[in-house]
Amino acid sequence: MKTQNITLYAAAAHRHDAQRRLGHILDAWPAPRAPDADTTTPDDDSPRPGVALALFARGEGNHARELALRLAQANTPAVFVLPDPDEHRDRLEPLGVITHHADAPPAVIAASLHALALRQPVIADLQGELRLSHAAQGGLCGEMSRLHDEMNLAASVQRQFIPRRLPRTDAAEFAALYRPAGYVSGDVFDVRPCGDRAWSFFIADVVGHGVPAALLTMIVMRALHTTDHADRPDLVLARLNRELCDQPDGPQRFATAVYGIFDEPTRRLTLAGAGHPHPLLLSPGAPPRPIDTPGPLLGVFEDTDFPSETLTLEPGQALVLYTDGFELAFPDPADSVHTLKPNATYLEHLAQLLLEQDGRSASLADAVRALDRKLDGQSGSLHRLDDVTALVLASLPAACASAASIAA
Repeated sequence: MKTQNITLYAAAAHRHDAQRRLGHILDAWPAPRAPDADTTTPDDDSPRPGVALALFARGEGNHARELALRLAQANTPAVFVLPDPDEHRDRLEPLGVITHHADAPPAVIAASLHALALRQPVIADLQGELRLSHAAQGGLCGEMSRLHDEMNLAASVQRQFIPRRLPRTDAAEFAALYRPAGYVSGDVFDVRPCGDRAWSFFIADVVGHGVPAALLTMIVMRALHTTDHADRPDLVLARLNRELCDQPDGPQRFATAVYGIFDEPTRRLTLAGAGHPHPLLLSPGAPPRPIDTPGPLLGVFEDTDFPSETLTLEPGQALVLYTDGFELAFPDPADSVHTLKPNATYLEHLAQLLLEQDGRSASLADAVRALDRKLDGQSGSLHRLDDVTALVLASLPAACASAASIAA
């Protein structure tokens, strides 16, 4: 194996003493033949092959890190000898530098240099193979990292359109569950004040997945927030349908949705749907009851109607809007191999939003968080086939205190 050269780094003011110290180290070299050596100053930034030995006098320790950075960038192993190594070890050792006290025996320093010299050819071969590997990949890792950053940014932007806090008053409480299948989601929901003591609420599911579906949710939210007649679910969906039908040429874009108005004083609930899973009415001691919302898909036919349905949401009842991702969220108990196929098991879990948690009456937000934990426990919960979103409205007894509830 070729003997590695040693480069001695020492200030000009004590170069003679440093060269004498180097001579003692080479005399104690643990191999039959000591390496060749040359001398330079710590501010020499020219790359040098082999192994580095830096000797610092008292008061020169501040220059040690600068030299260590340059040697690390050049992949040059190094031994630094300092009068106060403990003060600098935490900054130097992460850069691959071995530190010794100025009083260390020459044989100890020689052993460290010899070990680095034996290791260096192997390190050089590995670095060469790594460079070839990076070249063969053609920058794929960098491209994947860039895409990862862009998708994280897209997810952050999309979440700005999702309400972070949902209202709770003395008559109504909202809670939501929002779980994108990937970075971004084709599902979207919103809750907003609508006149005096009334709330508008909305859920939509864009047909498709990934970035194209997420971009269409932006169009849906923009159209929703600029529409007139916010207190008329049928007219809101008609306006949104025209907006999607009027999009520029390209792949046709479809979405399903439910839009509703809840009036607190009368507890009157008005709903209209567009090809979306029917909202579920939950009542204590009764099975979930689907509310028929027969409107067609959004973005298909420009001139179409979206009939509305009106009912009273009695105290203690709740309304659940959800996307069809729930059909794949839970395995079918009748399926012995537990394959994820569309099934109605989710209805049992949604119905439990109205039940007590841990033997006490839980808030709606607590119940939604419990449902979220159940989803975490399902096989494949980290790689879902579809986005999963639910928006829940509970009609509260008049005595409930007003507070704020955070979306799950």
